Formats: sequence, C-alpha cells, structure tokens
Amino acid sequence: MIIRSLLASTAVFTVLLTAACNALPSLPVAIYAPAAAAPGETQPDRPYAQGKTLGPADAPVVIEEYADFQCPWCAKFATGALHDLENATMRQGAGQVRFIFRHMAILGPASQTAAEAAECANEQGQFWTYSDRLYANQRTPGLFSPDGLKQLAADLGLDTTAFNTCLDSRRYQQVVEEETRQGQMRGVRYTPTFLINGQVLVGAVSFNQLNQIIQPATH
Repeated sequence: MIIRSLLASTAVFTVLLTAACNALPSLPVAIYAPAAAAPGETQPDRPYAQGKTLGPADAPVVIEEYADFQCPWCAKFATGALHDLENATMRQGAGQVRFIFRHMAILGPASQTAAEAAECANEQGQFWTYSDRLYANQRTPGLFSPDGLKQLAADLGLDTTAFNTCLDSRRYQQVVEEETRQGQMRGVRYTPTFLINGQVLVGAVSFNQLNQIIQPATH
C-alpha cells in the first residue's frame, strides 16, 4: 500500500509540474531588449544539424520533442540537458541519436507566432540559433511580440527583409498548427513531451534520464 501510494503521488506531481507550462500567460507586448552576451560568447557549432533535426537519419535512437517556446520547462531542457545530449552523442561523431524538434504551440497566440518565426529562421538555416536565443531570453518582456521576434532575427544577422516578409505573411501558420494537431493526436498534452523509441517522457528531463534509454539501445 505504501509503495502504491508513493507511485500515485509521484504521478500526480509530474502532471502538476508539466501542467504549469499550459497555465503560463503570454508575455506582454513591449519593446524587446536582448540580454547582453557574455564576452566571447558564441552560438553552439552544430555541423550535425539539418533543419529542425540534430544527428544522423540512421541513428538507432530517435528522440522527438514536442515543445512550446514560452514553456519554462522547455527552456530548462533546451539550455541544459539538450546540450549535454549533443556533447555526449553528437559532437564526438558517435551518431547514436537523432533529435527532432516538433512544435506544440499551446500557450496562446504568442507561442504560435514564435513558432512561425522559428520556421522563418529555419529558411535561412538558423532554426537552432534562433530557438536557442528565444529560450535564453524567454522572460524578456516583448520578446514574443512580432517586433521582438523581428529584432531577434536582426540581432542574429539574418536577412531581415526575407525574415520579416515570411513572418508578416504567416507563411508557416498551417505548418505549426498541423504539427501541434499531430502531437495532440499522438497523445501529447503537456510540454515538453519526449517520444523516444516508443517510450514517453514528460517534463524537463535530465540527460541521465535520457541516457537510461539511449544506452540499452546502442549497446
């Protein structure tokens, strides 16, 4: 009875923790002021990136993440465990893991617009650079406004004419909406959710949690 009660309590805590993302309000519209970069700061070099994926197509482990750019737990994963995953399984050329980002824009209109902006950045081969900066500056007022998203593209040196035209035209509206719908059809209800070779993890998982699934599949 004690073990059963503990398991039930853990399950409830996990649901409450991840549901916090769904309750997060959209950030207010204001003037976006990017955080100052640390001296010598550079964006991660990702020669193994293709579009919204990281790692080789024939990797034995495929990790799909459904995420919302306004979700704080998604930001926690993206700025921590994801980098650990890359260092351990991709940067050394091991080719063990393929990581696929999928939109789950469920936290309001600003999440939808940010996802569309990331797709516009993807047109210029800068999806991961753009998403990294979105997550790193997630709490900055105005970042998720159209003007803030355009300023971020300018700060990163993107072709702003092409980017702004893409964002204003809502070129990727249906792409983001369809990806979100597909996630819901697959049972995704919270962000972030990870589908890993048939297993499901929810919340800001650690690299150690991921590695417990990766290791048996690669040895």
